[in-house]
Amino acid sequence: MPSGGDSAKNDDAHVSIPGRRHASACRAPAPAYNAGQRPRDDFPMSQQQLAVLFADLAGSTSTYERLGDVAAKKLVDACLLRMAQTSRQHSGLVIKTIGDELMLRFPDAATAGAAAVAMQRGNRESRSPFHLRIGFHHGPVIVEAADVFGDAVNTAARLSQMARDGQILTSEESLQCLGAELQGIARPFDFDRLRGKTQATRIYELLWEQTREVTRLIDGGGATMSHPAETSRTLRLAVRGSERIFTAMQAPISVGREQACAFTVSSEFASRVHAHIEYRRDKFVLQDRSTNGTFVTPEGGSEVFLKGESLPLSGRGIVSLGCPLLSQTGDVLRYAVENS
Repeated sequence: MPSGGDSAKNDDAHVSIPGRRHASACRAPAPAYNAGQRPRDDFPMSQQQLAVLFADLAGSTSTYERLGDVAAKKLVDACLLRMAQTSRQHSGLVIKTIGDELMLRFPDAATAGAAAVAMQRGNRESRSPFHLRIGFHHGPVIVEAADVFGDAVNTAARLSQMARDGQILTSEESLQCLGAELQGIARPFDFDRLRGKTQATRIYELLWEQTREVTRLIDGGGATMSHPAETSRTLRLAVRGSERIFTAMQAPISVGREQACAFTVSSEFASRVHAHIEYRRDKFVLQDRSTNGTFVTPEGGSEVFLKGESLPLSGRGIVSLGCPLLSQTGDVLRYAVENS
């Protein structure tokens, strides 16, 4: 939590919420744990249904550069404290801070969603220099001492990472547990496989800005959203006569000169782990992670240079790691995306 403040600020940040009982399956007791207390070896571990929320401050790096460390830290601390106080007003508990990000827990998805909207509106009204990226998910978690663990935590973290500046993202499971008011400001955002997941997830955005009008989504039928294609795609990679076929379930696929990569390419211009090929929304997407960049030449097309960027792969083509294809003295990678 923000350091250097008085004890009142610390009390606000480390919120303690008495346990409550709820009839709905979407609501669960929240025992009174203090996020500042040290875990004890004899502290019981339990499994509960809770909502986990991550709120990240976007723009803090540029603020530190522009204002200097002392002034920027005061702004960061003030923003984190406002969010902690807002969470307290919605039965929330701050679990920890991770850099400029808050991890919180709520008794249910409805209180998490209401808190997320209040955080975004409060951040705008305070004229904060930061933008908030918020993701939350409701599901089973392991509660131990002051911390929570489990798949619901991972899902909430992935949603926060996917959110853009000023966005609130949540899962379909969580949306079903929200009240009519919050469902009324929701819209489909994506249908994608979150990193580390094997199945695609329906993702929704809560449009918290009151000037934007949206259509109510959940009335039994739901809203239209693109689905993954029924046809299964495979990616064929070949280098020096060696060929391998990858399915979507095997992504992400690492490519580089390091032997630990899923597909190794020998080139003096290539980085050890040069690129990843992920599977997103029914497409194999090449993501450059190298020093020198990646050059992709689709069959019948022009060469495309990527530097820290991504490119969907389709049809056939050639990938040159670290230098243009005509200048490459090492291996080149040939690819083919096929429907099986």
